[in-house]
Amino acid sequence: MSRKINIAPLVTAHFKTLRNNRTGKLSKWDVSIHLLVPVFTLITCAWPLRVDLEGKYSNILAALAIIFGFAFAAVIFIFQLRMQMAELQISSKKSPVAEIAPQIDTSAPILVNELFSNCLYAVLISGIAVLWTGVVDGINLPVWCDYLIVALISHLVVVLMMCFKRINAAFSRIASLKR
Repeated sequence: MSRKINIAPLVTAHFKTLRNNRTGKLSKWDVSIHLLVPVFTLITCAWPLRVDLEGKYSNILAALAIIFGFAFAAVIFIFQLRMQMAELQISSKKSPVAEIAPQIDTSAPILVNELFSNCLYAVLISGIAVLWTGVVDGINLPVWCDYLIVALISHLVVVLMMCFKRINAAFSRIASLKR
């Protein structure tokens, strides 16, 4: 695959964030949640529920497109935030701000980097879900393709929940700083 369109680094960066903070090792629990929830959802849609999204594609497509847009905007915002943090880290070494450096949470840039990877992955998954839903609706694919849409959506929900958790953690760290 051309390096210009290779998405493997985005996927790898996201899954690298699924680590236990204390041990630094990959969290089997987090990885299994990310992979097994969509599989369980797919199986549940196929057998007991027999999901058929016929006639609902336009609503699903609209919702996914909105999520895609918001996730993309969040990625741009997080990128800008990280650039400002990098600038602050560089300028603080050359100014009196360095005197208060112990108050600055040094793990915040790492948390923001991980949040960026997670949100970028959410953009990727929501984009794939938008495209897949459009294809399924556009060319009338069989009903089992609906199960893949639901599995993609469940995976996206898990990823977004992780993004929310990281945003909350970043905010909590900033809010706890003494002024």
